[in-house]
Amino acid sequence: MRYAIFLLTLPQIVLGSCKRRAIQAATPNRATVKNSCTYEVYLITTGPGGAKPMVTIPPGANHSEDIYISKPGEGGISFKVLKSPKTPDVPMQFEYTATNGDIWYNLSLIDCVKKKDKGGCAGHDGGLRAVAGRGCRIFQCGPNTANPACDIEGYTEPEFGYKDGAPVSKCSVAEGVTFELCSRYG
Repeated sequence: MRYAIFLLTLPQIVLGSCKRRAIQAATPNRATVKNSCTYEVYLITTGPGGAKPMVTIPPGANHSEDIYISKPGEGGISFKVLKSPKTPDVPMQFEYTATNGDIWYNLSLIDCVKKKDKGGCAGHDGGLRAVAGRGCRIFQCGPNTANPACDIEGYTEPEFGYKDGAPVSKCSVAEGVTFELCSRYG
């Protein structure tokens, strides 16, 4: 009997130990920013209604909002994430637009990249990730400041430099979307 109890708990032990390495799933109908960094980050949500007050996301914490469904002709939402509350003009941006049952999402480092150096981008030092529903594209950008994946997996220049393959994807709004800082990717 002792062995049967062990075997019943083994999948829980194995799965529990793997959860830390697994890609975090998105929460249905929610847009979430997860701070896996060892430092605080500062978030300003902007969108059609203007900017919301800055919030602090402590290490290991999340900020989550209901997904905003854009009206025809409106833009989407940008989570502007900062390393310092004193530098609102250099954000790392997680962006999404939800309309007609779909959510379009991407990573943007345009404002925080300085001469191809991504070190000023919040969370980049530990990796960035955007995850939507099952089967949807995952964008990941490695922590190495010279990593070209950031130039492929995120926007580092306006309009993706007018190249093919812009790093934007869509999924079902119902699946939600999670953006993670210091995701340990790379």
